[in-house]
Amino acid sequence: MITLTNRKMFCDNPLCDRTTFAESFSFIDNKAKKTKRLLEVIIEISLTQSSVSAATYLTQHIANVKKSSICNYQKKKKRTNNK
Repeated sequence: MITLTNRKMFCDNPLCDRTTFAESFSFIDNKAKKTKRLLEVIIEISLTQSSVSAATYLTQHIANVKKSSICNYQKKKKRTNNK
């Protein structure tokens, strides 16, 4: 497990819409628990086998991933590809 600490910043400008905001990173979406690269690996592995066997392989070799998560990632990927 990797722990990522981001900075929280405050804006004192009265014209600013936001009083607080956090540092963001390009390799992970906001509030995500898995990096974009890990999600790509999960999708790639799950395309070649069933979600049950993909979850078993991923949990044993890469990261703890459940079958339902794999199905959700595949659905999300299909939705973004169709747009």
